This record gives sequence, C-alpha cells and structure tokens, in this order.
Amino acid sequence: MIIQNSSRVSAFNQTKMNYDVAPVPTPKGGQRAASAGGAAWVMSAKSDNKDAAWTFLSWLQSTDGGEHLYTASGEIFPALQSVAKSKDFLQSSQPPTHRQAFITEAENSKIGRFGYFPDWDELGGSIIDAGLQKVWAGEAKPEDAVPQICQQVDAFLKDKGYPKK
Repeated sequence: MIIQNSSRVSAFNQTKMNYDVAPVPTPKGGQRAASAGGAAWVMSAKSDNKDAAWTFLSWLQSTDGGEHLYTASGEIFPALQSVAKSKDFLQSSQPPTHRQAFITEAENSKIGRFGYFPDWDELGGSIIDAGLQKVWAGEAKPEDAVPQICQQVDAFLKDKGYPKK
C-alpha cells in the first residue's frame, strides 16, 4: 500500500499490476486534508517565445489537447473538473477501477500544504520522504521519526536562509 496521487497510474498500468485505489482512511471525527498541488506548467516571464509558449500551455489545458491525452493515459489527475468527472476518466478501460477516490481527495484538498520553492525537491526527497519511508516500511515509529524529520527540516531551512525576506 502507498499513499500517492494519480501520477503512478501509468507506471502501474505498464507493469500490468493488479491494483485499485481508495480514499485515504480517516479516523472517526477526522478530517480529510489532501494537498493541492499540480504539475506547475508555467511560462517564464523572460521567455523569448511567449506566443508559442502560451499556445502550448493553452493546448495542454484544453479538453481536446493535453487534458484528453492525460485523461486517456492516466498520467495525471485532470486539471478540469469537467474532465475529471467525465466518463473518459471515471470509466476508463484501464485500471484503477475506483478513480472516484482521486476526486474525493481533490475535493478535500487544502492550499498551502505543498512546497513550491526552489529547494523543495531537495528537502522533500532527501529529508522528508527519506524519513517517512522508514515509517512506511515499519522500521521506525512515527512518534520517533517525525521529531527527527522536523529537526532536519528546520536545520535545512536555516542553512538555506529561510524564511527569505
């Protein structure tokens, strides 16, 4: 079992894995709090080809362009609600069967739980994810691992000069 977004669907399908998805369980009285992220497709303000970049980004987010390709492949969760709730996504001929789980999590996402700053990939991969892997593998208890992860995160951020002013 992994807690993951839809970005792994195409890899799982390529291996012919027998799997499905479900919303993350919440305890009685608990609250869903998924992260609101995304692929962060952007165009640089310094681009020499703004018109071409805008044309591409417009196609990428169109229902007959990138949204259609991503929906068909299962590569990412569709950015448009109309596409995510369409038969093309929910009733795909490819696994997972219960894609509604992605919509449930998306509808409960909260802004501000995802790092979009230059050092996020290093922090997330080398400290946070690495520390949590020990918990997921049963090699460490959360109450032991999380304080250590927090100390490492604080040291990393301080070393990198955060918060930036």
